Amino acid sequence: MAETVFTSSRKILRALAQSKAAGTPYENRSGNVVPYRPLPKEDDPFLGVRGIRLCLRKPELFIPQLRAIYRPSTTGPVKIMFPMIATFEDLIAAKQMAEQVRVELGVPPAEIGIMIEVPSAVLMAEELARDPAGALILTGLGITELSMSMPSLAALKSAMRRYSSAQAKEFARRALACKSAGEVRRLPLP
Repeated sequence: MAETVFTSSRKILRALAQSKAAGTPYENRSGNVVPYRPLPKEDDPFLGVRGIRLCLRKPELFIPQLRAIYRPSTTGPVKIMFPMIATFEDLIAAKQMAEQVRVELGVPPAEIGIMIEVPSAVLMAEELARDPAGALILTGLGITELSMSMPSLAALKSAMRRYSSAQAKEFARRALACKSAGEVRRLPLP
């Protein structure tokens, strides 16, 4: 399956020239039975083990997909969109696995994004985007676009101008080493 994804991704990147294509790891949105990946039946698949929860629990499924997304990055720039991110810990774990695969392959970094599909992600994104520490972490992780209310924009831009890209990456690295969201929130700004 990964080789098929790689071949298709490379064709798409060539067709798009220098535009960026986003790859999304496995997501069985409605809990449908798929012959190549049998999963136990769930009463409510929207609350079950799917999206990034499945990917993180099944690295043997996730890592080949990350490889298939990263490999064509030698053809053109790629983005990775993680599905069903519900917590900051999900994002950190997915980003760490993606970075391990990227380093192993020796390919350029990819922009990382998340799909805002669950209520906790909406609250998390809003909180992270308007909080200077959260925005600094997201920037350090390679997130290049943030969405927020207009009243928050000027204050956040002013706060973010104080930090270099290197400082944002270092702050994100420190956040990735934390064991919990609470520990991340207690990190002092650079």
